[in-house]
Order: sequence, then C-alpha cells, then structure tokens
Amino acid sequence: MLPLNFSDMKKNLLIFLFLGIFFTTTASGQEIEVTLSIYNPTPGQCDKDHLITASGDKIDLKKLRAGQLNWIAFSRDLLKSGDWGYGDIVEVISDNKKIAGIYIIKDTMGKRWRKKVDILRDRSSGLTGVYKVRVRMVKRADRKKGK
Repeated sequence: MLPLNFSDMKKNLLIFLFLGIFFTTTASGQEIEVTLSIYNPTPGQCDKDHLITASGDKIDLKKLRAGQLNWIAFSRDLLKSGDWGYGDIVEVISDNKKIAGIYIIKDTMGKRWRKKVDILRDRSSGLTGVYKVRVRMVKRADRKKGK
C-alpha cells in the first residue's frame, strides 16, 4: 500500500464530504424534523367536504377505521418547497409505535401551520397529541413540471 500525502488526504476528504452532502440532499432519503399532530376527517377539522383531501382523493371511512389508510397532510411551506408533494411516500420516525410508520402525502394543512405534518386517523383510534418527529422521504411520486 502506498503512503498518502497530505494533499491526497485532503482530496479524499473533499470527495467524501461532497458525496455525503449529495446523497443526503437527494429526494430519496431526505429527512426533516417537524411537529406532528393527528387529524380526523370531520367538518370541524377539515374543509367543507371533509372526506376529500387536497390531492382529490376520497377518504374511505371503512378503510380508515380498519387502519388501512396511512395518509398524511403536510404544511403548505413544506409542499411549496418542492421537496415534498402529493403521492410521495414518507416514513415518520418516532419512538411512539402508534405514529411511526410509512405514509402517503395526500393532504394540505391550514395556512397558519409551518413545518408541520398531520396524520389521518379515525376518531375512534383515541390517538391525540403533538409530537416532535423526523420525516424521511422513501419514494418520490412521479410529478410533471408545472403541476
């Protein structure tokens, strides 16, 4: 093995740092810390048509009660950043097993919220509260420019 001089070590370190930054800022694996809360599809917590999400998907209450809908709403600032969008699959990372898991972005939160997400749950789940969590991009949805 050939000894590395200081110049080679600097080059290798710069390459390593560049690759680390590149791979942590690409869409897959991107991670942010946010505040998470829970919302229910009720007129008091949603728009006038509380069973239709901002993405246009209809909430099936039977599937929701059965725990088959893992949908999440993102605050407008996160969606406007272009890093997150409808149809993206994300992972909520938390020590709380009731909220940790894989979700699909289907909805938008009200205007007042920043750097926040809401998970959709049926009222009968009894899940409430506000949590600090990390959200990681698992798979970006195929979005066309301009949409």
